[in-house]
This record gives sequence, C-alpha cells and structure tokens, in this order.
Amino acid sequence: MNKESINSNQQMIKIKCLDDQIVEVPLNIAKIIPTINETINSVEMAEGDVFNDQLPLPVDIVILQSVVKYCDYHQRNPNIYEQKMNNSNPRDPIYMVEWDETFMNTLMDKKTHHKNLLKLYEASQYLNVIILRKLVAKQLAKIIYEAADPDAVREEFGLAE
Repeated sequence: MNKESINSNQQMIKIKCLDDQIVEVPLNIAKIIPTINETINSVEMAEGDVFNDQLPLPVDIVILQSVVKYCDYHQRNPNIYEQKMNNSNPRDPIYMVEWDETFMNTLMDKKTHHKNLLKLYEASQYLNVIILRKLVAKQLAKIIYEAADPDAVREEFGLAE
C-alpha cells in the first residue's frame, strides 16, 4: 500500500490473515471492502467507540495487501475509468487502464502468477470487491487468449487433461 495515503492519525482496523499475521488497514479503506464493512457494521458499538477487535479473514497476507492496495488507489482515483471510456476499443474485452495493468503485472511471476491470480480472484470474490474480481478475470482471460492452444493453457495452469 502507498505510504502517502496513510495518515498517522487515521483509525486502523486489524485483520488477521490465514497465516496468523496481522495487517493494519486504514478504516476508510476497510469500509470500501464490502465484506469487511458489513462485519464492522454488524458489531454493536456505542457511538464514538472504535472497532478494536482483530478481524479474521481466510486470505493470505500478500493477497490481502494487494486487495488493500487496489482499493486504496481506486478510492483516491475514482475517475480512472473515464480514461478507459476515452481511450479504449469497446470491442476489446480485455482492455485495462494503465494502472490496473501495472497492478496485475506486479502479481505476475513466471512460477507463481497463476496461483496469485487465482488467490486474488478468490479473495476478491470472498471480500465482494466486484471490480477487482472482474479485473482478475480479464487477466486470466488474457492469459488463456494468448496461449497457443489448449495444451498450453493446461500447462500454464497445471491442469490435467
């Protein structure tokens, strides 16, 4: 996550990841992630109280940090998709704005990228971050589209025949 987006006075929420590591997420970012927001809102608190509990999530730390980074950027840049409307070919189903493409490429590594993408897809589904889920689906579609043949797709994703 971008350090400049975090204010030292900002309220943070603690999230416990699958590997028992704790990630502190700014409350304003946590509240735009629907599953986290619903959980926070379901806890009865007196007005002015702070949510101090650790929220356990079935997501590993690297993937959670990616989701938070994505949500943080898009919260600070809400008009990013206007760029897409002005610069895209409407017939291109896998077009991505530049930041999204760069974000997806940071997850790409020849040995583990498909695993990271699938974990990110599952996390975005669980956390109900629809726009991120669609972005990951586009990236997966792009990989499949660019594969030479079905055997290359099976090899890329480690699928049995």
